[in-house]
Amino acid sequence: SNITKITHSNLCIITGPFSLNGISLRRINPRYVIPTGHKINIDKMELTNLDDGYFLFLKKIQKKQNLYNRTRIISSHYLRQISIDKEILELLKNKYFFSYYLKTSTLFFPRNHIFQKIQN
Repeated sequence: SNITKITHSNLCIITGPFSLNGISLRRINPRYVIPTGHKINIDKMELTNLDDGYFLFLKKIQKKQNLYNRTRIISSHYLRQISIDKEILELLKNKYFFSYYLKTSTLFFPRNHIFQKIQN
């Protein structure tokens, strides 16, 4: 996954892109990040709306709003995910091996069902 931004609360905002490895736009703790030497220049991307308030708003909306407002806001989040992924995929177009690396790196991404199998 790619770190797109670090928020004021020092959480990392990452994305897969979702079409490559199924990792959606989300916040994670930096202790779960494994640094590598690979880098993508994402300075030209518009990421000003992605901050702690945005993700707290999404969490609050899922609990309190009615179905119409919830689906409208979740669909706007989905469209934001698509636009960010499209820009990252455009940057990865010339880097074939890096996109292949992102496809295979999902083996190391923590998923709940994997941890449940290991713990049992």
